[in-house]
Amino acid sequence: MSSGKSIIRRFLYYSVGFGILMGLVFPLYAIIFVAGWKSDLMFIFFAAGCILAGIMVGLVSYQIHKSTIMKVVNDLSRQMHNIAAGDADLRMRMDCDSQDELGHLTDNFNQFVERIHGVIRESQSMIQVLGEATRSMSDAANELSDTTQGEAATAEQISAAVEEISREIVNVARSTQKQNQLVNGMLQNMAVASKGIITADEQTRSAAELSRTIHADTQAGSEALQELGDRMQAIRNSSSEMTKVITIINEISARINLLSLNASIEAARAGDAGRGFAVVADEVAKLADETDKGLKNIEKMVQSNDEGILVALEKSHTTRLVIEQITQGISAIETRMEHIQSIMSDSVASNQKVEEEARLLGTMSSEIDRVTNEEKLAFGDISSSMSEIDKLSQAVAFSSERLASLSNDISKSASNLESRVNLFKV
Repeated sequence: MSSGKSIIRRFLYYSVGFGILMGLVFPLYAIIFVAGWKSDLMFIFFAAGCILAGIMVGLVSYQIHKSTIMKVVNDLSRQMHNIAAGDADLRMRMDCDSQDELGHLTDNFNQFVERIHGVIRESQSMIQVLGEATRSMSDAANELSDTTQGEAATAEQISAAVEEISREIVNVARSTQKQNQLVNGMLQNMAVASKGIITADEQTRSAAELSRTIHADTQAGSEALQELGDRMQAIRNSSSEMTKVITIINEISARINLLSLNASIEAARAGDAGRGFAVVADEVAKLADETDKGLKNIEKMVQSNDEGILVALEKSHTTRLVIEQITQGISAIETRMEHIQSIMSDSVASNQKVEEEARLLGTMSSEIDRVTNEEKLAFGDISSSMSEIDKLSQAVAFSSERLASLSNDISKSASNLESRVNLFKV
């Protein structure tokens, strides 16, 4: 505001100066009418002139007021109207060179517009930043919404998969329990089988030893039968010799009978002198008959013994052949038993290894059962956590959708505010 000037004071000066001018003119006008006052018509003209002078004073005062005070007021009103209508150029300032209330008013108005100008510029900058932020936030919210929806769907799928895995783990746990029971049962059966294999190995060793003993006994029996056959053959040979001797004795007995008969005949011829000799001859004949009978019995016995010895020799030979076959069979059995014993020894060693591995398998099965139970509990916790994550994901997705909606609303509001603020020219 310029110093030394005042619109109100100028209005006062103009009004007073015009009044003085009218005061100087009015006496001249009045002198004209008073000097020439001749009728009422002159009075009417005078009154009309006074009225016209008053109107002139009012009009001039109005023009002075309009060109001084009202000009500032109109400019101020127009600026306020433009501001109120949102079509103001905030770069424009009111130029009022006056040191009075109007000057203070225009200065205050200019300061107000300057303040609004700064606020609008800051608001535009902030609105641009807010618009970019809301757009970024809207994009981020939409992306977050899409991501959270995808994550919610993924979490739901993972939750379903974890539940399925949990059910499978339960099934696996049951299977491992059954497997552990089966392994324990297998270990018990293997222990029984191991005892059976050891017993079978001992029995095989005993059978092998027994087969060797039987083989030795059969060989001894075969040798004894061979010796018996030889002795029986010798007895048969002796029986043949006895038969020959008996034949000779029979011939001698026949000759004795013949001699006793001849002696009896000669004794009968001799009469009483040969009676004693006849008795002797008769006794010799009886003895020869008895000898013949005994020889016949002996011959029968020798023949019977010879036949028995022959049958015994045949049976002994057959028995020896059978024993030889048995010996060969026992030898084959012994060979097989030795092979079986070797197999059983290998089986015992293999069974010991299998038993150790089975015990290790039992330990591993128990460990798997324990780990599976722990995994079952862990997957139960994971399933519960995934359910909670699914719920949280659903809640986050819902909140993201609300955030995206609010971001869109804020973006629209920022756009509207920007369009309104842009009405002001800064």
